[in-house]
Amino acid sequence: MDFVDLPAGLSLVEEPMRGIKVDTQLCTGLVLEHGAHVVEWTPKSASDPVLWMSEKSDFADDKPIRGGVPIVYPWFGPGRKGTEQPGHGFGRLAPWRLMSAKVTDRGAAHLVFQMNAKDDSLLGVNRYPEATVELHLSMGSVLQMSLVVTAREHKIDFEEGLHTYFTVGDVRKIKINGLDGEPYTDNLTGKFHRLEGDLTFDAETDIRFDTVKNPRIVDEELARVISIESVGASNVVVWNPWVDKSKAMPDFGDDDWPGMVCVEVANARSGSLVLAPGERHVMSQVITVREI
Repeated sequence: MDFVDLPAGLSLVEEPMRGIKVDTQLCTGLVLEHGAHVVEWTPKSASDPVLWMSEKSDFADDKPIRGGVPIVYPWFGPGRKGTEQPGHGFGRLAPWRLMSAKVTDRGAAHLVFQMNAKDDSLLGVNRYPEATVELHLSMGSVLQMSLVVTAREHKIDFEEGLHTYFTVGDVRKIKINGLDGEPYTDNLTGKFHRLEGDLTFDAETDIRFDTVKNPRIVDEELARVISIESVGASNVVVWNPWVDKSKAMPDFGDDDWPGMVCVEVANARSGSLVLAPGERHVMSQVITVREI
């Protein structure tokens, strides 16, 4: 990565992989070159980490990172055909380049990364129309992430997501509100439902809301509410692997599932996007934390 000049509050790190460390009066954070992966963001006012990371995560160029905020692009899961590999696309495996970096007087870090997958033989991108894909980050007392996709010479048809893992006190005791009455698909069964009341957890959960509502994680164990507001997204995906799937994943601790939940903003399946040559789309999320 050819770094631009880094202002005070930002520093280059090599472990666990090459990336940018953020340490300002507002927050600490870490963004890796691999996948432009945000693995840490914690406001200085927070008592506990906001983002969850697996201690068993791989940090290798040919493997995705388990936790933080993986970028999903250009397909979600196995894609609409159900056969695409690697899972969740090549965006989270690609090298990304830091294009700009600054820190405001108040201590908010602004970073722009651009995906560079063209020459990476691991990704097989020659069969996929090229696009300019950027991640715009603002880390401070809130975390704002914008995935910006611009079609080049050809039309592109894609899915995308910000696959955010959140730290919770105990997933069996949290509730997610703001989605009451919304329709969703259970990805484990393929069945369609409508949520009544708050979303709670008592088993493996993998559901996709076709909604633009803004969910909130109410966590009495950690005495906080995490709010996720999105623009340019048509889906919210909620996931927890529970007991059996946790044991089946080599990069996930067998007993780690109670401490995390994924709440992801996405454009997936029927919400997939088509851009004409030169057209641009922005999908953003803003994450805030407040004590209760």
